[in-house]
Amino acid sequence: MDKLLATGFEFEPQADGTVAIEFYDDNGNIISTQAITGNAFLAVPLAAFVTTAAMKLGPEVAKKLVHILRAAEEEVEDGLQ
Repeated sequence: MDKLLATGFEFEPQADGTVAIEFYDDNGNIISTQAITGNAFLAVPLAAFVTTAAMKLGPEVAKKLVHILRAAEEEVEDGLQ
């Protein structure tokens, strides 16, 4: 079985608070649709940033970034309490 490869995507907010992600091929045909929670959608920019860092700088750099970001998040949460 050939692996489907998406070359594009679109996000569609749903009435129930989830987000549908439609994945497209080179011809603009939808090859897959997935739904994620609103909270998961909010994590997409950070996941893209860390994944890009892993691709360009290596997985060890990405792991360090995640550690730094988690520590910063905890510091902010502690400051709000």
